[in-house]
Amino acid sequence: MYYNIAVNISSKDPQKALHLSDSLYKDALSDRKKVKALLLSADILVKQSKQGEGIKYALKALNFAKTSADYNYQARIYGFLSTQCRTIGFYKKGKLYLEEGIAISSMFPDEGKKLQYLAMGDHEMAEYALVNKEFEKALQYIEKAVAYYKTIDIGPYKSFVLANTQQLIGRCYIGLNKHDLALNHFKIANKNVKNSQAENSIFAALIYQGIGESYMKLKKNDSALVYLRKALKFSEPADNTFLKEKVYDSFSRYFQNQQQADSAVVYLSKYNQTVRASQNRNKKQIDMVLDFLGENPTHETADNWMLELGVSLLLISGGVGCYMYRNKLKSRAVSSADNIEATANKTVPVELSPEMIEKFNQKLKLFEYEERFLDKTLSYSMLATELGTNTKYLNYFLKHNLQTDYRTYINTLRIQFITDELTTNPDARKFTLAHLADISGYGSYSAFAVNFKRVMKQSPSTYIQELK
Repeated sequence: MYYNIAVNISSKDPQKALHLSDSLYKDALSDRKKVKALLLSADILVKQSKQGEGIKYALKALNFAKTSADYNYQARIYGFLSTQCRTIGFYKKGKLYLEEGIAISSMFPDEGKKLQYLAMGDHEMAEYALVNKEFEKALQYIEKAVAYYKTIDIGPYKSFVLANTQQLIGRCYIGLNKHDLALNHFKIANKNVKNSQAENSIFAALIYQGIGESYMKLKKNDSALVYLRKALKFSEPADNTFLKEKVYDSFSRYFQNQQQADSAVVYLSKYNQTVRASQNRNKKQIDMVLDFLGENPTHETADNWMLELGVSLLLISGGVGCYMYRNKLKSRAVSSADNIEATANKTVPVELSPEMIEKFNQKLKLFEYEERFLDKTLSYSMLATELGTNTKYLNYFLKHNLQTDYRTYINTLRIQFITDELTTNPDARKFTLAHLADISGYGSYSAFAVNFKRVMKQSPSTYIQELK
C-alpha cells in the first residue's frame, strides 16, 4: 500500500494520496508506523514542489524516530531532509543533514544496513556534484552507489533506485557531451522504471525528457520529439517545477533547431515563467523551514549559499540561489550599468555563432514581449543574466547585431511603450508626467523627459498636447 501510494497514486491524484497517508498516520499503533506514514506524506508533498511542507512533516517524523531511538529511520530522514534542502537551494543545511545521517548510520548494528545507507549517501553526494557541474566527481559517487544497489533483492524497489541512478548517470554524460553514452543510460533507466511499475509516474517523465534531450543532441529530431511529447504529457498536469523546467527548455531548443520561432518562443516563455515561479516558491519554502526551525537567515548565510551555488545554470533555474543573486544585483544602483558597459566595451570582441545569435534574438523577443524592460531595477548585468550570457557577449551582440548599446536599447523600448499607451489609451493622457515616468520604468521624471525627447524629438507634454 505504501509503495503504491508513493509511486502511482501520488502522481495521478496527490490529494487522494495525501488523504490516504494521513489515514495511515491516524491508524498507526507504533512510533515506527507513524514515522513511515509521515514520511509518505512528506514524499507526496515534495512531488508537488511543496518541499517546505514536506520538510516539516519529515522533521515531525524525526522526533518520533528519536523518541524510539530508531537509528535506521533517523538516518533515512536526515537523507530525505538533505535531498529536499538541495532541491530548494538550501545547500548548506542540506549538507549538514547528510552529515548527520552518515554519523547516525555508524550506530547501525547491522553492517548491511550501514552499507545501504552509505550507498544512499554517495547517491546524494552525486546529486550535489551534478548541481555544481562536477560531472566526473558525480559519476564516481554514483558508481559506488550502484555497486551496492545491485546487491539488494530483486523487486520494484531495486528497479526504481537503479532507474534513478541510471538517469543521473545519463545527465552526467550529457554534461560531458558524451551523448551516445547518455542515451544508453537513459534507455536502461527507462527499462528499470517499467520494471518498477512506475512507467506512468513523474519520475518516468524525467527519464523520457532525458532520452529526448539525448536524441536531440545526436540530431535525431524525430525520435527526440516522440520522447519529449511523452515527457510533456506527464509534466503539464503535474505540479513539479523541476520537471517542467527541463521539458519546456528542451522543447524550446527543439523548435529553435527546427527554425519554428513561434513555437520556440511559446515554450521559452513557459520555461521562464516556471523558473520565476520556482525561484519565488523556493524562497518562501526556505523561509518556511527557517521559521519552523526557529532560525533566521543572516547575511553571512546568504554569502555562503552564493559561494556554494556558483554560476551553475541548474542552480539558477532550480533554486533560491538565483533569487539571492538577482536581489544582490537589484540592490546596486542602476547607474552602475554605465561602468559595466564601459568595461564590456573595452574587451576584445568575440565572434558569436549563428546558434548564439538566434538564442539571443529569441530571448530578447520574449524579454520585449513580457515588457520586462519596465523593471526600474533592471541593469546591464541583469539583462545579461536573463539571456544566459555575460556582459561581454551581450555588448558584442547589441553593437554588431542590433547596432545599439544597452542604454539606448532599453530607453527606446520604454519610450515606445509609453507612446503606444498614450496613442491607444486616451485616458493615459490625463496622467501626470511623473506617473507616466513611473509606469515607463523610470525612477525619476527628469530621466524620463530626457530620453523621451531624445527618441521622439519633442517633450512629453508637447507630444501629449498634439495627440489631444
